Amino acid sequence: MSKSERKIGYDSLSPSSFTTSIFPRALARVHGTRKTPWIAIIVTMIIGIIVVISSGGSISKVTNISVFGIFIVYALVNLSLIVLRLRKPNLKGDFVSPISTKGNFPVLAAIGLVTSIVILMQFDFEVAISGLIILTVIIIFCLQLNRMHKKKQNVSDNNP
Repeated sequence: MSKSERKIGYDSLSPSSFTTSIFPRALARVHGTRKTPWIAIIVTMIIGIIVVISSGGSISKVTNISVFGIFIVYALVNLSLIVLRLRKPNLKGDFVSPISTKGNFPVLAAIGLVTSIVILMQFDFEVAISGLIILTVIIIFCLQLNRMHKKKQNVSDNNP
């Protein structure tokens, strides 16, 4: 699948991200003929419908909820990097934060986290609550799918 094909529908999530343990394995299923992650596309569509319904059909509300969700992700990514560097300061990997202290504290991630939090505080209450509700529903959905997958895997492991 080309880069331009991947950008259609779910710009910030590449098909390879669905093969990691972050998302339920079902989202990684690729259509036999079209080679697209069809379940991920359907789930994304359902989430979009929920967002539109919860916003009363207002495009500006949908946009604000989407941007709110993006800044939640930015904040969590930056927080994850900070926590990783504090818990495992000697961990070597492919990614190196451009500006870090001698103790390996990622300064840019800290600036990104603070900036994301400040921006998140600018959203009105209704947008923030809608965004948090949608995020909670997504988390519950993913946890349930993972639980179902683990049960299925345990059953198949026990039956030779």
